[in-house]
Amino acid sequence: MKICLVANPNSAHTRRLAEGLIERRHQVYLICQSVPKSPLPAGVQVIELAKRFNIPKLRYLAWSLIMPGMVKQIKPDILHAISASGAAWLAAAALFRPLVVTATGSDLLLLRQRSWLHNQLTYFALHQADRVLCLSSQLAQVARDLGISKDRIEVNFFGIDLRTFSPSDRVDSGNQEDQTESVRVLSLRAMKRIYNPADIARAVPLVLQKAPQVHFLIMTYNADPLVQAEFEAIIVNSGASHAVEYLPPLSSDEAIAGVLRQSDIAVSVAASDGTPVSVLESMACGCALVLGEIPALKEWAIPEQNSLLVPLGSTELLSQAIVRLIVDVPLRRRLAVSALETVREKGGRESQFDQLEEIYQNLIMVQV
Repeated sequence: MKICLVANPNSAHTRRLAEGLIERRHQVYLICQSVPKSPLPAGVQVIELAKRFNIPKLRYLAWSLIMPGMVKQIKPDILHAISASGAAWLAAAALFRPLVVTATGSDLLLLRQRSWLHNQLTYFALHQADRVLCLSSQLAQVARDLGISKDRIEVNFFGIDLRTFSPSDRVDSGNQEDQTESVRVLSLRAMKRIYNPADIARAVPLVLQKAPQVHFLIMTYNADPLVQAEFEAIIVNSGASHAVEYLPPLSSDEAIAGVLRQSDIAVSVAASDGTPVSVLESMACGCALVLGEIPALKEWAIPEQNSLLVPLGSTELLSQAIVRLIVDVPLRRRLAVSALETVREKGGRESQFDQLEEIYQNLIMVQV
């Protein structure tokens, strides 16, 4: 099949989707609104809209006008937008069928916080789509609440590559160190407000009071500079800088998996989510999880069985959960092993790609 994606080229979702489709011998085009910051998988034919027109406040209008001709020239079998906002607006403007839109999380969950125009464009794109794919059952319900018919909605998350994301020997063998000095706590998510990094920053000194030798690893990919500056200021002012290491953006899945294998505890306190791939990757690499309690995680996180859940906004409870996993090694191992079993059972990407190919093929047959 010839598949044309409309998506953010700097999103891990985009890169992995394109890579998986190419592995399955599909021809992949990518129409993107921003300039790729790192190389995309070999074989992806990239069209950068920003190189053609990039005046703020006018660019989406201009891009919408050129989308029909651009897609007509590509002549894809499927047009697939990743995100119900932005990318989906452009894909809908192409007036091409069949159209698939993947809702990824905040694009639907935070609609009430967006402008009237933003919402209208999103509604239009969703109603133009032949299929709306949702990364979680929660998102599927939101799509139904927006008036999308049930027969046009399917849950399809991208899944993870279980060959790349796999545990270290210490998890499979049960050989985890008993000393708090060796424990590494990883903040999983990007430095953006929706992921509440400041809550993690405020928890760091509280954890150090109980476990002073613990080492914190902080992801900095796709960072909002102001949010990262706020995070760093909290750490410096609390006197915790000696225990915090900021990781540069990682260029490959292998590099990400390497960091996850070195980490004992992974933390995510996102305000909203679809199916968070980074959480599944952590599960697959044998991390014990401390997660903010949100509906999207109900399909994956079972409290006290494969993770610890904490209310959002409670720095004290967040720090207590992290400390609990630091000092209780049997609990840490039990949660890690159970999380690994969960993601191996239903988190692999191959079954998700099988489902996606079937969706594509069925839509193409209808159009023919």
